[in-house]
Amino acid sequence: MQKGEYACHRGRPLQVWCGECRHHRPERRRAERRRARRRFRWREGRSGFDNRRHPARPFLRREAVRALRDRPGLLLKILFLFNLYNLADYLLTARALAAGHREINPVMRALFAADPLLAGIFKVATGLAVTLLIWRFRRFRPVLRLSLLAFGLYLALLVYHLYGIFV
Repeated sequence: MQKGEYACHRGRPLQVWCGECRHHRPERRRAERRRARRRFRWREGRSGFDNRRHPARPFLRREAVRALRDRPGLLLKILFLFNLYNLADYLLTARALAAGHREINPVMRALFAADPLLAGIFKVATGLAVTLLIWRFRRFRPVLRLSLLAFGLYLALLVYHLYGIFV
């Protein structure tokens, strides 16, 4: 159909526009309007725990994250131990600083220089905030991996402190 021709909106072409019929109007559509548009793509709604197997990934890590997802009590225990190790790290760091050692972390070094109690409050509050964020977003696989990483790092830090005390 050419521009300026008349058409019935029911699909019948007309030669002359009938002003009395409400279904017959002049053709106003233009060809340049009909082009492909960008469409919004929704992100995938899965939580990341599908049943597909990935043979290249280590078995232990995959099963550990799946266990944290399926058993929230286990995640609560890990988060509790994370906070306990965080508090132990603070106490052992305060003891090491009293013995004449130096804090490596520049933020905690400044806080310990200002007031050791302020450093303790900051350290515990930060640990609790991380715990709450992990608990809030526990259905996402990277967050559960972060919880295992944080737990492992504080466990290694605690072993480092105990090694420094006893050796």
